[in-house]
Amino acid sequence: MKKSLFLGAFTAIVLCFVSCSLNELNPPSPSESHFGKLVGGIDKLQTWNLAQKQSVTVSVSSESLINVYALNGSSHSIVARKTINGTETVYFDAIQGLESVIVFNLNGGKFKTVNVGGRVSFPSTKAVIGGNTVIGTETVSDYSEFSYDVVSEDVYTDAFKSLESASPFFYSKSGTFTLYPCWYTSESGNSATLGIYYYENGNIVEVPVFANDKTNDWLQYKAPVSWGGCWQTYTDAHMSSMGTMSSEINSYRSKGIKVSVPANTAFGFYVIGNDQNAKYYSEELPYSFGADWMSGNLNNWLAWGNPKYINGQKEYFGHIACIDVEGRKYLACDDGCEIINGRGATTPQYYHMVFSIDGDLTDRFVDDEDPEGDPVDPNSGKLSNDTLSWILACEDLGENADYDFNDVVLKISHVAGSTTASVSLLAAGGTLADFIFFGDDCLGEVHDLFGDTVVKTVNTWNKQNTLVKTPVYIGCVTVPEDFTMTDENMGGFTIRRGDIEGVVAAPQKGNVPYMICVPDSWKWPEELTSIVDAYPDFAGWCNDHTSNLDWYKNYVKEKVFNR
Repeated sequence: MKKSLFLGAFTAIVLCFVSCSLNELNPPSPSESHFGKLVGGIDKLQTWNLAQKQSVTVSVSSESLINVYALNGSSHSIVARKTINGTETVYFDAIQGLESVIVFNLNGGKFKTVNVGGRVSFPSTKAVIGGNTVIGTETVSDYSEFSYDVVSEDVYTDAFKSLESASPFFYSKSGTFTLYPCWYTSESGNSATLGIYYYENGNIVEVPVFANDKTNDWLQYKAPVSWGGCWQTYTDAHMSSMGTMSSEINSYRSKGIKVSVPANTAFGFYVIGNDQNAKYYSEELPYSFGADWMSGNLNNWLAWGNPKYINGQKEYFGHIACIDVEGRKYLACDDGCEIINGRGATTPQYYHMVFSIDGDLTDRFVDDEDPEGDPVDPNSGKLSNDTLSWILACEDLGENADYDFNDVVLKISHVAGSTTASVSLLAAGGTLADFIFFGDDCLGEVHDLFGDTVVKTVNTWNKQNTLVKTPVYIGCVTVPEDFTMTDENMGGFTIRRGDIEGVVAAPQKGNVPYMICVPDSWKWPEELTSIVDAYPDFAGWCNDHTSNLDWYKNYVKEKVFNR
């Protein structure tokens, strides 16, 4: 049942910014309630929360950034992100019934799959192999042609300047591939070297592959027509001068370096740069820095291939990355940076040395427990950058409700290890003035947030000519380190009504719910449609909190909001 109400601006301001002494709704006993009869009885242990706190214990040999992904069918969502040193139990929110997670160690690119509550160990980030291994290199006489635009005073495209294009390379178990030098440039003009390394019997073995020593003739450029249009060898290691030679130069070709790697050999790349001949290995990630969170979108957390600046968090970037540009894959290197306290203090610049890749070289990650199994390629789409988020679905009139649980629909996103959680408003099916609170902080009135001057329902009717609006990102709230949606307060969010004293909050165990917590894949019922009718298995979950845990997956399409 919905009730129209006009609330003056002064009242709204008072409600939103003054701490209100409102009483939580007192529902009747489940046995006497209309809702209890509707679902056929309420389990006394029912918490109305599909979020459950889980954990995994992780051991590392050195300080490492850990990502934990929840496996939910064929989908993967990041649930925890934390820097640990030694052994630590990492706690995170997960969907009830979750059985296993993937744990990634970003300092080395290794991953392991483990049951929730289990233990994983990363004793070393080394790409250790056994036996005798010989990696061979040879020059390919045929040229491979490629092109790119001359940008400002240098010869690299925007794609090679963008961190969002770069997927840090750790190590691979690929076979034969060919690298074609595209360009090489250093701030000082010094030479740089690219090589391959691996570990044999505990010792590191290094194989130089390429050095831009100003004497090789691998790289050529197509001279402008006014110059005769012929191919000319370019031997200067500092190629930025090409941009000033002629704006007509945008076609290049190079001989390749064919690299033969024995099957199942784990290897990485190293680069010797211009920073006092410092040597960087691909399994080491020395870059770290933090900046203000600007977007508030937790989906932008660094997973693979999408590094971002995160408030208060260390961000790791390697000196070597794989970058896709217009369907072609490149190996790109930063040959030096300013080092402070053992970590890079400047943004990576992946255009100091760039190679086109031909063959089976991908930034794949090998499961130590199953080395013969399929590697995980972060560029293949097998892993998602999505955060496991939650929906708080609310009824604003309690026992007098229609039980469509769409009066206020909020999305809460949080990754364990972060001290912020983002809040978005998805729907406002009530016509009361409903204020969103986190603790004592008012986040706004739902209709105001949607930009409505007249109180109307938003995003709840499938009929035409009704209000359908883009969900509203409200912002980030500061949360404690142990923040969880699984506690009795469902994170501490409440809805305060503007017409009468009352607070819609997380229900007590076994009581009639005016708020439920479900995964963000849940579709809320259409206006005036009971959740019991929209979700056939919902009543079974109400009767027994241990059964029908996936009730939210089975819905009647015509009875949920689909627009």
